[in-house]
Amino acid sequence: MSGISVFVFVKIWLYYINMVTTLGSIMIENFLKGKLALITGASRGLGREMAISLGDNGASIALVGRAEEKLKETQELIEERNIKSEIFVADVAL
Repeated sequence: MSGISVFVFVKIWLYYINMVTTLGSIMIENFLKGKLALITGASRGLGREMAISLGDNGASIALVGRAEEKLKETQELIEERNIKSEIFVADVAL
């Protein structure tokens, strides 16, 4: 490829990546708006982070876990971001 061809290819590729990223963000936000996400293990770790992330993208969150105090901490973090959430204390292990 000549220098100009590579430049044009890179320019088109960067435009495509930007377009896909923008459309992906719009689709995720619209997809989760008005939805309810039930997150098990929401009291800490990955469950807590998933609850926050899904809430940031428009979902209301049902927080499920064994430790009520930790669930309340997660709920406080979520409600600081104006995300609706409810706590359900349960052990879903088999």
